[in-house]
Amino acid sequence: MLTSSSAPSELERAQGLVASGRFAEALALAHSQLRDSPTDRGFLLVEGQSLRLLKQIDAALSALDRLEAAHPHFSRLHQERGLCRVAQRDAPAAIDSLLRAVNINPALVAAWQMLAGLYRLTGDQDNAAQAESHVAVLMALPPEVVTA
Repeated sequence: MLTSSSAPSELERAQGLVASGRFAEALALAHSQLRDSPTDRGFLLVEGQSLRLLKQIDAALSALDRLEAAHPHFSRLHQERGLCRVAQRDAPAAIDSLLRAVNINPALVAAWQMLAGLYRLTGDQDNAAQAESHVAVLMALPPEVVTA
């Protein structure tokens, strides 16, 4: 039997559901938790991610707007919004959101990778090279350092 300290939290469970591709279940869990804590940063992010991955981009952006209202300096919110804008094929808005994310947290490897690709796509080779250099530096660091 798991003790309460070793049992996964509901947020960890929701994140695991997202990671395993069970987006509808993650969304349902996020919604159940948000009823009691409507500004919970983690569950609002899970809601936005799940909705994006379920291809409900407008709903995902609405969830991210609520997240931004409560936690405007949360880098992962801006990264997720950038991914929504990529899904909408809006490169300028995606770049803007991803830049906000890495300006808050320069250790977001996925955001830098996406920026490099978007810059290449839009023909901005200088910024693509700069983003790729950030990725290279972060990938050369031990994962524990990047996570910290």
